[in-house]
Amino acid sequence: MSQHRSLKFTHLPLPVVVHATWQADNSTGTLRMFTDRAHAERFLKDLPSEEANGFAPLIPALAQDTSEPTVEIVGDSALSLTNGLIAFERSVASYTHLPAGPDLLGYWGPAPNRENSDGMLMWFDEEGHYHAAIVRSKPQARRILADLYWLDSFRQEQLIRQVGWWNIAEKSEKEALWVEGSIAQLLNNVSVIFKAMKVVEQGRH
Repeated sequence: MSQHRSLKFTHLPLPVVVHATWQADNSTGTLRMFTDRAHAERFLKDLPSEEANGFAPLIPALAQDTSEPTVEIVGDSALSLTNGLIAFERSVASYTHLPAGPDLLGYWGPAPNRENSDGMLMWFDEEGHYHAAIVRSKPQARRILADLYWLDSFRQEQLIRQVGWWNIAEKSEKEALWVEGSIAQLLNNVSVIFKAMKVVEQGRH
């Protein structure tokens, strides 16, 4: 049995509307993120009526004719991000990260009990742009981290080394999924808040 949720985030350069579905046993999930109204309207036509009733009222918030593509994520990464987005929307959906400079804001390894899952990296670059990548293999993660030349060298080497412990494929024919623009900014905001919430929770124990 599948479950679903639609969400809206407007405190971004372009508003983002999210539609997520997942199995009740959390075996798999699909996450779609829209900034373009026409793309969302086309997707709406294929939704079952119950899901459409939750998704349709959010579409008017989207801009017309944006240059940003719709992002679709399937699998464990979709489950992790869906959980993060729901928690973010419930708590501080208006939060906007104001970075002091380039930084790696998300370093999400796969769950240890998942075989050959995906990892996620999120960062803010020196030119003022947000990025996110869903990586399918250890070499993909290492290449991205190695390209972040502004990272402290010790931290960079440590993170690259830790990728070796990720439960992720040694090789993959699937390329990394790159996310840019407002959707990338949303994912980075979620990651920053999650790290802050984790620190607060640890401080209580």
